[in-house]
Amino acid sequence: MSKNKSVSGHKAVIQQTKVYQGIIPPPEAMEHYERVQPGFANRILHLTEQESRHRQKMEKRIVTFSFLTTLFGQLAALVAVLVVCYLCYFAFDKGYSSEATWIAVTVLIGIASVFLYRRKQLKSNNSN
Repeated sequence: MSKNKSVSGHKAVIQQTKVYQGIIPPPEAMEHYERVQPGFANRILHLTEQESRHRQKMEKRIVTFSFLTTLFGQLAALVAVLVVCYLCYFAFDKGYSSEATWIAVTVLIGIASVFLYRRKQLKSNNSN
């Protein structure tokens, strides 16, 4: 709201700004909205409640999806490791001990690399 005032022949402009933070306007604004159009304050509250429910629903979906993705990744890794272990056992049993050793070492290095990379990634995400 701006007002022009004349003070001893000089013009001065006074400007007042009200700022609020949050979803719901302050009580004075809600009162003003209600006077402008009856029921408007209730509509604002209703929309705010809907937005809150929607946000919570989306956050729940994100957490659930993240959990399922992690679980699926861990199960897939477990199956892969078990298959490689079986193949190494099979190779040892058939007399291919050096090949089985290289396969086992390569897989262990790969698993350790993925584990360390994931840990580093989580640490960098948590620090931000």
